[in-house]
Amino acid sequence: MAGEYDPTQIAPLVWHVGSGDPFATSETWARFYYYNLVYTPTFMLDGWDQYVGTSYYTVKSKLDNHLLDPSSVSIDVAGVIDDTDGEVTVDVTALYTISQLNLKVRIVLYESRIYWGGRWFDHTVRDVLPEQSITLSQPGDHVQVQRSFTLQPTWVAENMGIVAFVQSDVDKRILQAANLTEATVSLTPHALSFPRGSTMGYSALLMSNMDGPQTVVAYGEVWLPNGNPYPGNPVKGPVNVPLSAFQMRQMHLGHHIPMGAPLGDYIYKVTLETLGGDVIDNDEFVFTVTE
Repeated sequence: MAGEYDPTQIAPLVWHVGSGDPFATSETWARFYYYNLVYTPTFMLDGWDQYVGTSYYTVKSKLDNHLLDPSSVSIDVAGVIDDTDGEVTVDVTALYTISQLNLKVRIVLYESRIYWGGRWFDHTVRDVLPEQSITLSQPGDHVQVQRSFTLQPTWVAENMGIVAFVQSDVDKRILQAANLTEATVSLTPHALSFPRGSTMGYSALLMSNMDGPQTVVAYGEVWLPNGNPYPGNPVKGPVNVPLSAFQMRQMHLGHHIPMGAPLGDYIYKVTLETLGGDVIDNDEFVFTVTE
């Protein structure tokens, strides 16, 4: 099922528990008890929606419904996984007012394409890095968390991945999660509001997570105050952006706001794709058009 969604939509993790399970650890068991679970398999979506069973259609229906809910935060994950170790940087930004308390940034290493007992296992949790308590309340609030880690000799570096998520320990809801992808984009608006007739400016930081050259396709889109996409999307691009190994490339961009633009809150979003059209990352921010 995970293969039916792109990495900007879902960040699946499989926490193995059970006597004799070779992938069970004290950390995976701790997660099991964190949710006060009893049975396996249990699907936990966004930290609160629990389903015990294996029905493909039930899980997919729940997942599709969750994807309709907007998140109050954005997460950008950048990092490097080498043969023996690695490092990761997680940037969390509030998009809307946040009421949840006791927020934690949690970072998980997983491994896919593991063959054991005649079966293949993907998204298998291997390690949980030290969590970070954070405080977010107002739009624009930002927190950065950095961690380093070591790979065990039996783990295959090229099959490793990283997921980061923000979770409230009060109601256990996960506000947002994100994967480490081939490249990431991080947007920073130059202001939170812009008057009609001015230029909405922002900075875009593109970062390659690959150890070789690549080209990504970037484009920008706008959603209007009524929630509908702007009919002229994309408003910027698509444009091919070449990146060298682990390159960081920053651009300062802008859009003219017409005098007749509706007043209210807009969403601006930049998406990165491979040359083949697969989405690998996106980021967005909210800005307000005023008189």
